[in-house]
Amino acid sequence: GRVVAVCSAQPGSGVTTVASALAFALKATDKAASVALAEPGTGVPELALALNVTPANGLDQLLRLSERADASMARSAAVDHAAGVSVLAYTAETLAPEPVTAEQARRLVTVLRAGYDWV
Repeated sequence: GRVVAVCSAQPGSGVTTVASALAFALKATDKAASVALAEPGTGVPELALALNVTPANGLDQLLRLSERADASMARSAAVDHAAGVSVLAYTAETLAPEPVTAEQARRLVTVLRAGYDWV
């Protein structure tokens, strides 16, 4: 899969909005493609609220299990949005996610690339 990262120096600058718009545009452009949208970060997680999705297992659980995570675990943790994008988000009540280590980020990207065309 291919990875597109949307980053900013500080929370509140529209990263979630831009990343979401990009993910949904990729899916709309190529309906056959599998697209995953994830929001690992240090700011207040907004993705679940913004998209009105309720993850059964938050992204934090997948990150904690990253040493043994695989593509099927990522798909199980994702919420399938009605527009066809798989969303990996923290639960809506999460106010402060644990910082993501470089190793966890590397593993997450590796797992998602194995299971999706676009991440």
